[in-house]
Amino acid sequence: MSGEHRVGKTTFYHLLAQRLAADGWLVFEASGADLMAGQKWFGELEGRIQRTVNELTVKKKLIWYIPDLLQIALSGTHQGQAASILDQIMPAVTAGRLIIWTESSASGMAKLLRLNTSVRSAFEVVRMDPMEIEEATTLAHGVAAKLAGDITIDTAAVDVAITSARQYLSTSSMPGAVLDLIKVTIGRMAKAPTRHIGPHDIIVTLAQQTGLPASILDNQERVDLGAMRAHFAERVIGQDEAVNAVVERIAMLKAGLNDLTKPIGVLMFAGSTGTGKTELAKTLADFLFGSTDRMIRLDMSEFQTPESTAKIIGGGDRYSEMDSLITRVRKQPFSVVLLDEFEKAHPNVWDLFLQVFDDGRLSDSTGQEADFRHCIIILTTNLGATSHRTSGLGFARGVDTFSSEQIMRAVNQTFRPEFQNRIDKIIVFQPLTRDLMRGILKKELAQLLQRRGLKDREWAVEWEASALEFLLEKGFTPEMGARPLKRAIDQYVIAPLAATIVERRFPEGDQFVFVRSDGKAIQAEFVDPDADLEGPAATAPQARSTGEGSHVPSLPEIILSASAAPQEQHALAVAMDEIEAALSSPAWEELQAGCLERMQAPEFWQRPDRHATLAQLALMDRVKAAAGTARSLQARQDKGRERAGRSSRELVSRLALQAYLVKEGIADAFAQAPVEVAIAVEPALNRADSSEADATQWCSEILDMYRNWAVRRHMQVTEIAGRPGDRKLPWLLVSGFGAHRILTPETGLHVFEEDDKEGTERFTARVKIVPAPLGDLSQDRLRSQLKGSFAALPAPANVVRRYRNAPSPLVRQISGTPWRTGKLDAVMAGDFDLIGLMQTTAA
Repeated sequence: MSGEHRVGKTTFYHLLAQRLAADGWLVFEASGADLMAGQKWFGELEGRIQRTVNELTVKKKLIWYIPDLLQIALSGTHQGQAASILDQIMPAVTAGRLIIWTESSASGMAKLLRLNTSVRSAFEVVRMDPMEIEEATTLAHGVAAKLAGDITIDTAAVDVAITSARQYLSTSSMPGAVLDLIKVTIGRMAKAPTRHIGPHDIIVTLAQQTGLPASILDNQERVDLGAMRAHFAERVIGQDEAVNAVVERIAMLKAGLNDLTKPIGVLMFAGSTGTGKTELAKTLADFLFGSTDRMIRLDMSEFQTPESTAKIIGGGDRYSEMDSLITRVRKQPFSVVLLDEFEKAHPNVWDLFLQVFDDGRLSDSTGQEADFRHCIIILTTNLGATSHRTSGLGFARGVDTFSSEQIMRAVNQTFRPEFQNRIDKIIVFQPLTRDLMRGILKKELAQLLQRRGLKDREWAVEWEASALEFLLEKGFTPEMGARPLKRAIDQYVIAPLAATIVERRFPEGDQFVFVRSDGKAIQAEFVDPDADLEGPAATAPQARSTGEGSHVPSLPEIILSASAAPQEQHALAVAMDEIEAALSSPAWEELQAGCLERMQAPEFWQRPDRHATLAQLALMDRVKAAAGTARSLQARQDKGRERAGRSSRELVSRLALQAYLVKEGIADAFAQAPVEVAIAVEPALNRADSSEADATQWCSEILDMYRNWAVRRHMQVTEIAGRPGDRKLPWLLVSGFGAHRILTPETGLHVFEEDDKEGTERFTARVKIVPAPLGDLSQDRLRSQLKGSFAALPAPANVVRRYRNAPSPLVRQISGTPWRTGKLDAVMAGDFDLIGLMQTTAA
């Protein structure tokens, strides 16, 4: 009997055997595996076959039932025996001494006839077709009532089983597909406390069998496509077109509008490497089938020869069959099939997939088919991703701008029209911008915190803006996408952190971990939130009366000497409210909208001022991220206050600093101030008899002051050394909130006065501040442009500050609003800006 899987061939034989039993007939079942089991010596199998043939003679009213005729046609041969089991029993069958019942699929029967042509005359082949839907429905209701026992089954549940089996279990034929679904549901519900089976119970069973979520399988359940898009967009950032294409395919599957004769979808993801093509395929497999393991991935660079098709359809030997694509799909028909870098495969491989894309089926080397109709097939390609880069030759150099047209042009030139026509949609993945990479970086760092080595520790980790910018600087290249970013995280975060954990170089217990960068590496600072709560409760400093109540401390005061007093809590709450108001104000929205509008101009990417617009948008994005960090610190502080009854002075100081920096960033955005400046310090106005080494040393100390200031304000600092014979001291590049507005008043003379027996000796350092040039510049070009900017700046002659160490430390601010302080060490440590603000506020 020939027929597709689960059409009822075996059941038919069982019913026929029951009827023949009344006439004294017996049916003996034995497969090729049964005959070969336990054999030890050559010739033993042949003896068993002979005894079986002699015992199962038709005269004894015995019928031999063989479950799979193709199996015995391929079994039984060995070194001393060329005849298979089928060959050895064929004489008895032909002579009429042996009655055999057997079954096979249509493809198996075709292969069997090729192997042994005598089968056609020795066996009568009866074709069993799948049952019609009306007949299958009637049968399903009857079988369900018979199998249920004390469990009641809704009529609607059987109807749902019929519909679901037709749409999702097409690898099995009717009525077996629906009956199996009902049987499994009854078996599952037999262990449940309820004794009733409804439509949803059928859906749950189907979800377990296919891996598809019940929300997709249940036609009565609504699916929020917006939430689905948000889920995919959160995993794959910046590729809205690709996300929409995937969501559309899922919606078609949910609505039952997909073509049941083809795969669920055939999509080609084209674009630069590292833009999220593979990640989207993994996300789709995880969403649809519950695990990324349900994604079958083939690296098509391994299929560059005509013979490599054997890795797809099998080469006829056991081992190639096990690893072939067709075997893996046969084992798990509900999968995402990823054909990575498809353009690298041989054209013969391309032609092989034409049948898969068109009919959803593929035959292996033995003629057996695999069903791809429940797969989503995704092809990836990098064709044309770099064709926009010019060599720079000729009189007029073109602008290297990526476009979707260059990708489509390369795809059209590579693949034949009949191949492209079988692809449902070609989606171009856009190169990642720095802002998108910042979102990817945050996602990667959030996933890092979920790893076992960090998840089980009592650490609350805060990533400061300087750390994020450092990782972006090390890991962002538009050409390579997100992969270098992951390597940067491995190199600068995971590897040092692993060494810290392994060597136990961290405090025990509950810790706040603040991760920042000084422009050279990543640093992690551990802070015990309860360290300053051991003693008596902190009290506020002596309040200065204002005539209208107690003094409200400023943010600089809290940063330098936090006490966690109620007045400071109030000041921080006010500062956070002001930040939220500024970021949600119409002026902020208008500023951002203006930048986005300028980017929409057709000639934007050719305009020389495009870097300023991009820098403005990046600044606003960084300000929002920093505000998020401030909110997180505020939440941690509130949680600690609820737990211990008071706040940690360390957290209060850090929150004040973060709020101060965010406010500076907001001011930068509205003033459209540069976010990166260059600092040059050189000796000036020193007497001829003064020590050149001492003058240079003073300039070096001024540079250290600005370097310390940048580190304390969580900024990035980069040194640009001079060429041999050019200058002794490096230039500093400082990037961060408020850098330009705070440092520009530092332009001028900084005088150190030292008293000795012969009088007062002075060393003067001239400080120059210029905005750093925008755009991606080489080191030599950056050095050249900065040299020109410093040379064009007139030599400032104004005195900014005077410094003295003896007989008593003293710092006097001369330019701007004058102030003085005896805290020379604090000024040189980088707190000159905060001390100045406190002094002028007090005055």
